[in-house]
Amino acid sequence: MPSTSLTLYWQHGCTSCLRVREFLAEHSVAFDSMNVTESPTARDALIALGARSIPVLARGSDWIHGQDIDELARFVGVTLIRHQIEPTELVSKLDYFLVTAAELTQHIPAVLLETELPNRMDRTTADLAAHIAWIVRGFLIASLGGELEFRHFEIRPHGADRSIQGLIEALQQTQKDLHSWWQHAQASPPLTVVTYYGVQTFHSVLERTTWHVAQHCRQLEWALRSAGVTLPRTLSSAALAQLPLPRGIWDRENSN
Repeated sequence: MPSTSLTLYWQHGCTSCLRVREFLAEHSVAFDSMNVTESPTARDALIALGARSIPVLARGSDWIHGQDIDELARFVGVTLIRHQIEPTELVSKLDYFLVTAAELTQHIPAVLLETELPNRMDRTTADLAAHIAWIVRGFLIASLGGELEFRHFEIRPHGADRSIQGLIEALQQTQKDLHSWWQHAQASPPLTVVTYYGVQTFHSVLERTTWHVAQHCRQLEWALRSAGVTLPRTLSSAALAQLPLPRGIWDRENSN
């Protein structure tokens, strides 16, 4: 008889993993937890499924990636009714978050630039700022006929690109590229895009890109405030509104 129990493969510091874990807890869905960075057995089991990235939720040999919250709900049998933000508004929010990320990056103290993030020994504050830009770049590549690859989320800047100015310039250029792309795409956006977790609807990947960037802006703001940096303004609650964000800023967080 096929297994009916659920197993979640995840790791610390993964925003999609945090979102999946919160979703399952909110809907009282029981699951076995397999942290792939802490357990070789978990990594081997994930590979045996045929998956190469996380989060993955499995039921026996059936599994899904956890990036799409609607697909997740269907997989676990939860009826999910939520507001669907139109693409024009999502792009407007994404634009705001890129501008905000550049402003936050300008306030990163030199001592904080290479500080590791909570539960992410492989990512520093500088990597976080660069990661925000690459989330959007990967989406733009896919929307122009390429593929959103997992490696886009693992790219680390080097040399001058790791400086405050280099990080700001990358974010500002990404914002310009977003503007240029949307001027041409808004009249007839693609129906689907190719990603490392399969062919997805354009809308679902745009939404995930937007909330993914928003979540990392929350983390960047948290890191600065935790370091005692006084910021001229906070993230707009209106921009964050109606995005399917995790409640928490970090997993296993003890301050928020």
